[in-house]
Amino acid sequence: MKRAPFLCKQSPDRTLEVVILAGSLAWETSHVWRKDPDREDDVPPMVLGPDELADLSNLTIIRPDTLYVRYFAPAISVKKSC
Repeated sequence: MKRAPFLCKQSPDRTLEVVILAGSLAWETSHVWRKDPDREDDVPPMVLGPDELADLSNLTIIRPDTLYVRYFAPAISVKKSC
């Protein structure tokens, strides 16, 4: 099995929780997340973009000792005109 992007960057001290960004905007959102100077966490989120989601059955996405996963599916903001 292959490892999901950033699995190796998850802190061994932080087995409690992993943040996962998934969907078509996952990579763009991850880039913005990592560049944010106000973020409190130095551990990058796991990223599951379209290519990774297509091959999900062949990916290791969390460690066996992880207790919680926070999952975000970034979406495009659409403005409606009146």
